[in-house]
Amino acid sequence: MEIHYIWLPEFKNIQGQGFNFSSKYIFDLTETDKFQFKISVKINPAYIPDFFEKDNIINVTAIVGQNGAGKSNILDYIKLSFPEGKNGLHVPSVVAVSYLKNGIEEKYIYVPNNFEVTGDELNDFKITSYHDLSINEAVHERNFYENTYIYYSNIFDTKIEEVEFSGIRNISTTSLLRQERDDEATQYLKTLPTLEDGNIDGSRFTIRKDSYDIYLDNELRRNIQFLLSPERNLIKFPLPEKLYLSLLETDLRYIRQDKDSNINSIYQKFLSSKLEHEKADPKRYFLARVYLGAFLNIIVKDKNFTSPSSLLPTISDLSEDIGLIDFVRSFFEKLPDVKYSDQTHGDINIPFLKTLADATLKFFDLVEQMLNMNELKVEGIQSIFSEPTYSVYYEIPRTLPASEEGAISLFRLLTLYMNVKGFSDFLSFTWRSLSSGEQSMFSLLSRFHHLKAHDYGKENIKPNLVILIDEGDIYYHPNWQKEFFEKTIEFLSTIYDQHTLQIILTTNTPFLSSDLPKSNIIFIEKNISDSSISVLNADNSKEDTFAGNIHMLFADAFYMQGALMGTFAKRKVQAIIDYIAMKEKTAKHENYRKTITIIGEPILKRKLSDMWIEAFGDNDELVLLEERIAEIKSKQK
Repeated sequence: MEIHYIWLPEFKNIQGQGFNFSSKYIFDLTETDKFQFKISVKINPAYIPDFFEKDNIINVTAIVGQNGAGKSNILDYIKLSFPEGKNGLHVPSVVAVSYLKNGIEEKYIYVPNNFEVTGDELNDFKITSYHDLSINEAVHERNFYENTYIYYSNIFDTKIEEVEFSGIRNISTTSLLRQERDDEATQYLKTLPTLEDGNIDGSRFTIRKDSYDIYLDNELRRNIQFLLSPERNLIKFPLPEKLYLSLLETDLRYIRQDKDSNINSIYQKFLSSKLEHEKADPKRYFLARVYLGAFLNIIVKDKNFTSPSSLLPTISDLSEDIGLIDFVRSFFEKLPDVKYSDQTHGDINIPFLKTLADATLKFFDLVEQMLNMNELKVEGIQSIFSEPTYSVYYEIPRTLPASEEGAISLFRLLTLYMNVKGFSDFLSFTWRSLSSGEQSMFSLLSRFHHLKAHDYGKENIKPNLVILIDEGDIYYHPNWQKEFFEKTIEFLSTIYDQHTLQIILTTNTPFLSSDLPKSNIIFIEKNISDSSISVLNADNSKEDTFAGNIHMLFADAFYMQGALMGTFAKRKVQAIIDYIAMKEKTAKHENYRKTITIIGEPILKRKLSDMWIEAFGDNDELVLLEERIAEIKSKQK
């Protein structure tokens, strides 16, 4: 099913506006009286069949406009109304769609049964009414819920995303955070014992992993799974080859600041020197730092948050003969024996300490095994200012076919680390070579790949997909924004090659406009006075956008009111104009004159220079000319 048109009477900041998603048809709905409307459907004379040259992409639409214009609101309406699990429209609206059955297109305009909608020019669209928001009960044999909707956004904000329901897959950052928190809580509650009345035994509850930590862990796993898949070669993109492991010193800094604590004394007098002894062997030194990091992590957690009994009494062997690794290992081996002493009940076991100790010892063993097997590699970094340092990394296989089984130890390492760490981290896992924009593109590729390759079991994804991408290029450098659309449709059309795709995007950049015909763009204008919006008709008078000049599009399509310069620069220029108009020299005279010489826009620079000379005479003209000559000579060198 393809969505062609949606007219909304009222939704968030949208009041009586129509959105034309079709590139083939131009819809126009006008209200002639209360609940009475006239609709027309015209063929778009600029329509080009197969414009995107992808057999499975039926259409692409971009929604553009100023910040706060409500670009994301129309995506929200689609999410809340069209998936099967919602079982009806969020608010009554006029919706035009088409179904392709055995090569024949069937076209419908659905209207609420209290609306009277007529039209003389409909181009084979049939008007049919529905009752109580349920379009699927309209009288015809087509299934309104034959699409699966996929929503992607990499924006981390305070927006509340609903839990997933049938017909939609939400892979936005906000939704993944919520899903992974809920999944973790559900799985954990299943492990707790129940009382005789069937309720969960709350006395056995302990604080679990933070939802943000779970999100980062799962995002990293999605990245790795994508890197190990053949799909990584679908687009030209500088994918990382090394996952770096770095020791964090958050807990160590905390302990150093607590100068009166016993653990600070133990570190200064014992642990610090023991760590120095391991420096000769880079692998051994990294392993020792992992041991120390895990040890300090649990001590800080015990001191500040969770344990009902101090763990320091378990630290007994501080002899010079024992090394740091053996010392920490002995500490965790004794950890299950720690008890909580209560005056009423005596010594009480602390079950989670045994679980933590077992996981930590397995974690230590796996790190050592991966170092010995060269799965974790160590490279030296020379410095002219200090002694050499070392980086530890896991190298992603460069040749395909690779498989996730080949990285099973890495996935196990991530799992164990999540079970071992406390409220703070002592290890970080990073792709060092990626900028924020590249990481954003990496996330998009990884999430869509994971959805295709790993999440099919949760729900049958239907043959027809509507993909909603909300400001997918938001963190990109302009060079990457130019590439975003081409790479995205290439990737999506390939991994979902057995599906038809309708893609709807929102954007704040002009680059997407230059990749699309004007009829594939929904322009939203915002009224500054009352924050209302207007959606321009599909046959609006704006300049053609496809292959358009980026600067012109920026001014036209994105409503940059006023000059195309920063507000600070605009204020400075206006101050110079006001100063020239006064024709009286002040203390700022020299600064203003120099400011004119550094203006980048040539026409503005020349005009201000002329105004300046006219106001302040020959001497200033000579100075400006000398500075201009010096500038030209410097460019010739």
